[in-house]
Amino acid sequence: MNRRSGFLLAVCLVPLMAACSTEEDERLDDLAAARSQWIADAPAAYDFTYLRSCFCPDVFPARVYVDAGVVTLVVDLQSSDPLPADRNDDFPTVEQLFNELEELIRLEPFQLEVRYDPELGYPSYVSVDIEERVVDEEFSYTVEELVASMQPEALL
Repeated sequence: MNRRSGFLLAVCLVPLMAACSTEEDERLDDLAAARSQWIADAPAAYDFTYLRSCFCPDVFPARVYVDAGVVTLVVDLQSSDPLPADRNDDFPTVEQLFNELEELIRLEPFQLEVRYDPELGYPSYVSVDIEERVVDEEFSYTVEELVASMQPEALL
């Protein structure tokens, strides 16, 4: 490759590389802004309705209770029954949702749609299709009705 063709190749590739990283950078910037908003305004204890949609077993709407960054109680909203405590780790805190979303953004998925709560900044809706040609690996989740809460033990 001569010097001129090397220069032309570089001139053509740099905008393409910049375009690829721009979408990821914008998503990471949006995530950082939302995370900062959450950190500034998050209650120490909160609860929210969580629904994950995927091609996986045991999917149901749940009320997730969090205190000091730890899931302390999960209630199955279809039956109104609390889940056994050993299932708490199956459900995320908002902080874990931010971490998962950051990992997803860095994967540069085929499709990713994210909405953040305008008041507190938490991810209120995420839909992802990681690979264009892979079937059934898509998933989404919603976080709704997040409120500051009492200690979950007081609810039982």
